[in-house]
Amino acid sequence: MIDRRKWHWLDWGLFAIHFFWHLLGMYFIVFQPAALGHVPFWPFTLSLLGSFGLPLFFWRQGYVHKGWFPFVVLITSGTLQFYLSFFVREEVGLILFPTLLVAYLAHRSTYIWVLPVYLLAFPLLTSWLISDGSVWLYPDLLLNTFLLFGIGFSFGRILESNRDMQKLLDENKEQYQFINYQNEVLQQYIKEVEALSKLEERNRLAKELHDTVGHTFTSVIMGMDAVHYLMDTAPEEAKKKLDVLREVTRTGLDEIRKNIHQIAPESEEVQLLAYLQRLTDDFALHTQTSINLRTIGTPVELSRTLKMNAIRCIQEALTNAKKHGQAKHIQVVLAYRPQAFHVEIEDDGIGTDKLIYGFGLKSMKDRVQGLNGTLRTTSRLHEGTRVTCTFPL
Repeated sequence: MIDRRKWHWLDWGLFAIHFFWHLLGMYFIVFQPAALGHVPFWPFTLSLLGSFGLPLFFWRQGYVHKGWFPFVVLITSGTLQFYLSFFVREEVGLILFPTLLVAYLAHRSTYIWVLPVYLLAFPLLTSWLISDGSVWLYPDLLLNTFLLFGIGFSFGRILESNRDMQKLLDENKEQYQFINYQNEVLQQYIKEVEALSKLEERNRLAKELHDTVGHTFTSVIMGMDAVHYLMDTAPEEAKKKLDVLREVTRTGLDEIRKNIHQIAPESEEVQLLAYLQRLTDDFALHTQTSINLRTIGTPVELSRTLKMNAIRCIQEALTNAKKHGQAKHIQVVLAYRPQAFHVEIEDDGIGTDKLIYGFGLKSMKDRVQGLNGTLRTTSRLHEGTRVTCTFPL
């Protein structure tokens, strides 16, 4: 029942009323002594100071004892209330504002005795004292007591509600700061992952280019050495060897071009749609295929990792559509949804009723799942194939 809280503005307002309430009592005894009849000066003055000061030991800045406060008010203001009622023989409202304070600071565990004492005992005993036992209850006194107690109780609930809201606000601020911190950490982590992914991709492409270029040039050099010796001794054999070397060179050049085309755009500012437009135009030109690229929804900024994986999926799907499906028309759709980014590649190739996940499709699936996405492929014989990659935003 001890609440170590700082005073709210409501506490300061009630303290000011508490002060002026007792100051009004001093005014009567100093300047209006006739209003109090034969009440002794010093006993009343000391009792009034006690009813003002003693409760403040249990209701002060940084310390509120909700158990002792109503009890001290009962001893001080309650005793003075009965004392004045006995001498003046009139309705005295000295206990009214302390009743408001008691209701304002009351604890759930104190209601069991605060309610009957302050709402019933005080009005009944006061009525009995001022009427010499002839009247047991003054309705106005009971109404005023209930009214002040209700106001104090409402103030207390308002304060509790305000404190709960402030506590919730503070918790939300802490949570917001924590989320911002976690978001910064996540952004840093994403940048590191992107850098590692870029490095890994470059290393892989470097190895592929090294193997392709090394193998091709090694074969060509060795073949040219052989042709050099055959030109004088066996010209026809040299021509055949040159034809083989030309085929090897073409194949090697195609492999190098293939690897170069798979390199993602270096500029961070390049737009995904513009890059894919160039990619599909080049593919359509080299393979004599009709490709339609379109978007659905409002484009949003995507992370470099997502862009790279989307490009890889489209490249693999285009290659499969032409190489395995022998497609003549391919449609590529980029769909921007509120919660996800969809890439759909549909062709009019030969299709299949038994779609087998080879190395390319498995790699595509791993890329999509690496970003918590999903890969869906559908194909029917003579009806083409549809590949859909979904990346959550």
